[in-house]
Amino acid sequence: MFPSRKKRTEFDIEHDILSACKNGIRKTALMDKANLSYELAKKYISSLSRRGFIRFDGTLYYITESGLKRLEDLEEYQKRRSEFEAICEKLRSASRDTREENTTKKEGHRFLGRSKEKKGRHT
Repeated sequence: MFPSRKKRTEFDIEHDILSACKNGIRKTALMDKANLSYELAKKYISSLSRRGFIRFDGTLYYITESGLKRLEDLEEYQKRRSEFEAICEKLRSASRDTREENTTKKEGHRFLGRSKEKKGRHT
C-alpha cells in the first residue's frame, strides 16, 4: 500500500485497522495485518471503540456501520491525497525544468549562463 517509506498518518492507521476488522479479527492478527506495535494497537483500538467504529465481542473485533462509513471517508481521503500529491509533483517538476532552462541557456557550443569555473579565494 505504501511504495515509498513515508511515515503513515493517523488516518492511514485507522484505515488499516478498519479494513482488517471487516470480517472479524483477533487482536494479534489485527496487529500483524495493520503493522502495529502492541502499544499503538491498544491506543487506536481504544479510540476507535470509544468513537463507535469497531466493537469487540469478547473474542473478535468487528467494524460497525459507522465504522464502514468512516472507512469509506478514509478511502476517499487517500484517493484525493494521491491526486493532490501527483499534482504537486507535476508542479515541482515543471519548476525544476524552468529553473534549469533559465540557468543553462546555450547558443551553439558557447555557454551563456553562469560560469562553470570554480573560483578560489583571492590571496
